[in-house]
Amino acid sequence: MARLPGTATPQQLAPHGRSGARERLGLKDILGGIKNVREGLHASRKVYPECFLPTRDELTEASRGLFGIVETRSDPDDGVATVRSRLEKAEAHRVRGAELIGEGAVSDIIREQKTALRFLREGHFTVVRMVFEKV
Repeated sequence: MARLPGTATPQQLAPHGRSGARERLGLKDILGGIKNVREGLHASRKVYPECFLPTRDELTEASRGLFGIVETRSDPDDGVATVRSRLEKAEAHRVRGAELIGEGAVSDIIREQKTALRFLREGHFTVVRMVFEKV
């Protein structure tokens, strides 16, 4: 697929510490992958059941004919800082949160934030910044 002018190459968007080369997976990697799937499913079912984050490709396709992409970049460090801040606030205000929405919901949110933070740090998630310009 042709790249739009001003869009990043896959290398520019690769997570920190990943070259894209295939590495042999061990038992620890497989078990970690299973845990990641379980935690991801928990967040999508319990915390954000009606939310869907579009992929970069879906945003690009939706903008076609309306907007051109001026810039695309990955900012995983910004994601780490944001999620860490949200997690700290959720933990600091856990009692009040439980009064408002229940302890189970607060526990689910904190669990989701811890998972998101780990995924960002491990390079499974990133924050993609896209700048669009009206055509």
